[in-house]
Amino acid sequence: MFSGLWLYSRDRVIAAVNCEEPDRVPIYLRPFERNYLMDNSKVWRSQFERVEMFLSLGLDDILSIQTPLTMSSEVEVRVFKKIESGEEYPLLVKEYHTSKGVLRHVVRMTRDWPHGEDIPIFSDYIVPKARTKKYLVEGEEDLDALSVLFRRPEGLAVENFLKEADVVREFAEENNVLVEGWGPIGGDAVVWLCGVENVIRWAFTKPEFLMRLLRIVLEWDLWSIELLSKVKCVDLIIHRGWYENINF
Repeated sequence: MFSGLWLYSRDRVIAAVNCEEPDRVPIYLRPFERNYLMDNSKVWRSQFERVEMFLSLGLDDILSIQTPLTMSSEVEVRVFKKIESGEEYPLLVKEYHTSKGVLRHVVRMTRDWPHGEDIPIFSDYIVPKARTKKYLVEGEEDLDALSVLFRRPEGLAVENFLKEADVVREFAEENNVLVEGWGPIGGDAVVWLCGVENVIRWAFTKPEFLMRLLRIVLEWDLWSIELLSKVKCVDLIIHRGWYENINF
């Protein structure tokens, strides 16, 4: 039972996660793709400014730290646009030339395309078939190339990550807020790479292919978890599971 003591935000959220009774229900907002609440003249320029604003309003907040996913040094990337007969919009093509083949991604540059002349590997905007003409992964040869697209984080990437983690730790300790580690991408990555319909179909028609893809993604996730385990301030590790939700 609640002891009657007022809790800091971090302790309040942890109590709720542990199914204990906090001093009150945590009020935690997770604003996506915006940096203000109601008044767009009062913006935050960093997660630290956001935490300070939310705490001053009596809300709870959580700091995040993101592990790097480092592309292999031998991969060459090529991006270009082209016009194709029968297509309403220009096509944007991005190729990754790896030691085991070429990965190719093709999207339609619709009026609401938000990424300029680039195609992120991981983005919700590339999931719909209406926008993506060619997913990054569609066949066995794509898995060969995908398996060598990224490498285990090391060197400067790890050094910069640990420096960022120190900044987050100091701020979290001063303000008594929880820290979450982002890195594992799980089933979300599979949908970003292949599209929803392909993943569902392959689960029935090409289960061995899908399992091989999942093992590649699992390796990336284990790299992230290993790196997050080196950071003392991480209270919880986020597993991205939006596209794994049964509603999808």
